[in-house]
Amino acid sequence: LPITPDLNVAKVLDICTHFMELQDPRMQYFGIFVEDVDGEGDEAPNPLAKAGIAERLQKTPRPLQNENFMGDVVTVKVRQNQKFKFVFKRKIFLKNQDEPSEDPMFSRLVYLQAVDEVIKGNIPVDDEDEVGRMVSDFMAVEFGEEMPDDPLDLTDPNHGQLIEYVPMPWREHKD
Repeated sequence: LPITPDLNVAKVLDICTHFMELQDPRMQYFGIFVEDVDGEGDEAPNPLAKAGIAERLQKTPRPLQNENFMGDVVTVKVRQNQKFKFVFKRKIFLKNQDEPSEDPMFSRLVYLQAVDEVIKGNIPVDDEDEVGRMVSDFMAVEFGEEMPDDPLDLTDPNHGQLIEYVPMPWREHKD
């Protein structure tokens, strides 16, 4: 999607919901986030470090308001020499509105966001057995009928994907 000067977040949200054919009324709770990406350019000094607040704050996605222009965000990030990406995800979860959806795309998006948050460690999982169950569930959903017959294929460095489903805080715990 090319970013023109008049492209604001509201227009992008309209494009995304139309393209994915979202029907669930809770689609209004989705938004665009800007997320810094590790890599070249991410070593910019933290202005709070001089104040003694923090050496380096953990990078977290920032939700954009509907009125924000995407080009303004791009300009700021380029000037900061910071790699980034735009992410479409749900920004508000209300307990009284968390019933299952009849919209399969909405359900898939919410599921993928939950998996991503668990893998990144934003939703902590403290029990080793629970981590094992979640990893196997994530993989079963992802691979479906194409799950390899030999479990060792999942750990093969050339084809292995098991580690991608293990929450980041747990990757150092076990081999």
